[in-house]
Amino acid sequence: AAAECMPPAMYFMDLMDINRMIDSQTESMFNQLFQSMEDSERTNIEANLNTLKAVRENIEETIQKLSRMEDDERIKRQVQSSLSGDVDTLTDLVEDCLKNCGQSGCEDSCGYQQLDKVRKLIQGIKDDFENGAGEFEETKEEARRQVMTYISETNKDMNGIIMRKVENDGMLEQCDKEKLDVFDQTKNPLWMVVNSTIFSEDQNPIVAVIDGLLPLVNESIEGYCQKDGPTTKPPEVENCNKDEYVKIADYVERVDQIIQENLFKPDDDGAKIQAQLGFLDVKKLFDKRIEELFNGDVKCPDELDKLKKEWMPSLNKCMAEFMNSNKQFSNMTRLERIQCTKELRVAMEARRAELLQKELEAIEAGGAGGAPEEA
Repeated sequence: AAAECMPPAMYFMDLMDINRMIDSQTESMFNQLFQSMEDSERTNIEANLNTLKAVRENIEETIQKLSRMEDDERIKRQVQSSLSGDVDTLTDLVEDCLKNCGQSGCEDSCGYQQLDKVRKLIQGIKDDFENGAGEFEETKEEARRQVMTYISETNKDMNGIIMRKVENDGMLEQCDKEKLDVFDQTKNPLWMVVNSTIFSEDQNPIVAVIDGLLPLVNESIEGYCQKDGPTTKPPEVENCNKDEYVKIADYVERVDQIIQENLFKPDDDGAKIQAQLGFLDVKKLFDKRIEELFNGDVKCPDELDKLKKEWMPSLNKCMAEFMNSNKQFSNMTRLERIQCTKELRVAMEARRAELLQKELEAIEAGGAGGAPEEA
């Protein structure tokens, strides 16, 4: 059987996802541009940035056009006529990157290899569902078995790594560090896949979870294929309070989106899945900031403690709540749906108010820095 496609009326969602991926890649390329010292490399990066900018603008224009269309055939024709050139452009960029960006080298890293296992695992499961490899129940059970087997194997590997860390006075080889990073990053999403195979009555929720996970895995793989590996250059720390204040604005924006779009009004399982994927986005923001703080020699320990000891556990609590098989999303009241996430948001806003007050007091006392600008 042929793979199922997104209904034409929903094409715009796929296009929005593509633009988000372009934004992420653009940010990564800007970091490379700032770090590069070679004129030829900078020229190539600038050219690729301009190419991606043009593709993004065309996709955005196409999204606007699709929003005014209702006829499926007309939507298909519009997408084909507007984006066929962009498909060729992006394909060429990928091929150039595979030739020139050290693909063979990054494949040797343990982080790449571990992420590639996850990618092949979930892509294979998605293909089995979409290609009608067997009866739905059999395919679902096989998918669950495969993911559970992978989780079990990685747990054994993780225990071995932890033992080596203890034996070596807290020190780990780079390979083990990369494996631990991948295990931590993929553990919760893979359990979401398992849960979706337990409670879903058709393939759509399962495929939706995988579709949300694949871009995260691919983006992480790209990190290992950058010239300097997955670790980005830490930003210069000018003012801990101000930097934290700005970061919190990013977290609040994503949390608000989850509340408004997935928890406040919707009550179906699709909204539940999107909320879970939203929580993963927030976790990714937390993880990225924690990495930046460690790479910056933890010059802002208060912010690190807040993230690791308060907000990350709170976020995990919210994620676990929606993965609880005893709670049916459709039977939850609006207050029950938003309570945990709302509490996290309130805590973030309280922290922002605290930081603002600290900066104001510093100014009054003649201290360095300036009050954070309102976001």
